[in-house]
Amino acid sequence: MTLQAGGLSQRFGLVGSLPREARQVAAEVAAGLNAGFLGTDATLDSYHHIYWLPKLFERRSLAGWQEAGSPELRARARETARELIRTHEYELPENLARDLDRIYVRAERELAG
Repeated sequence: MTLQAGGLSQRFGLVGSLPREARQVAAEVAAGLNAGFLGTDATLDSYHHIYWLPKLFERRSLAGWQEAGSPELRARARETARELIRTHEYELPENLARDLDRIYVRAERELAG
C-alpha cells in the first residue's frame, strides 16, 4: 500500500518538482497558446507519466467490486508484494556478497560451536 501512496504523491507533486518540460509548457499556456496545454506535444509525450492509475486501490464501481468477490485491499497488497518479491532480480555487489559470506561463516562457527 505504501507503493500506491508513494505513486500518488509523486504524480500530484507532493514529492519532487515538475520536470523542466512541464514548466516550459505551463509558461507557453500562460502566454496564451490557443489550444491550451492539450495542444502541446509535451502533453501527448508525458501524460502517461502524470496521469496516475492506481494498481491496488479500487477503481471499479461498488457493484463491479462486489461482482468480483469484494476483494480486500490487504489481500491484493499481499499478492502484489509476493509477486514483486518473486520476480525481483537483484545481484548483490561482489564486495558486499563476500562480506556477508564472511559474516555468515563466522556466525555459523560461533553459534554451532
